[in-house]
Amino acid sequence: MRISIFRLAPIILIALSACTSKLDQLRNSSPEGGNYTRILSQTYLNQANQKASGMHYPVSEFLSEKGLRVSGGEAIFADSIANWDVPADKIQELASARQLLKDAYKDELNLEYPKLIAKAQVAFDTWISELYYGHIYAANRAKNAMIEALSKVAVTIKDSYSSVKKKHPKNKDDHSRGR
Repeated sequence: MRISIFRLAPIILIALSACTSKLDQLRNSSPEGGNYTRILSQTYLNQANQKASGMHYPVSEFLSEKGLRVSGGEAIFADSIANWDVPADKIQELASARQLLKDAYKDELNLEYPKLIAKAQVAFDTWISELYYGHIYAANRAKNAMIEALSKVAVTIKDSYSSVKKKHPKNKDDHSRGR
């Protein structure tokens, strides 16, 4: 009994479509939500593409999954360290970095500096996943990308504060008035 290839074609197409990667799904998604959500989703997509082109497929799929969640309107944060089996000597450093991100969100810096905070969050997720897979060089690059993004936010805030101080210098007589 011979089975025609034409009879199997629908089954083959269904099987192949089920194998669509999360990265492909993210590429074809339309982010829901505001400006920061769109930027964060795009940042996850860009990083997932980069990891896929470097053949870090598990990292790419992880980042794509997070990007899909963001694209679907879910509010997500940098992954929990407890979800990963990373070297013990990296846990404190990761915890400190994650706390910096929490503080940035608490201060709503993601709304004021969306590209930089999105870059920092995606870099953190890349860092922790690269550590998990033992890609130390890639993990260090991701860590440095996170530090760079948060440093740019800090410099921008400092420059803004300095600019405000220059425009409104404190008058020496302000304290004596009203007495």
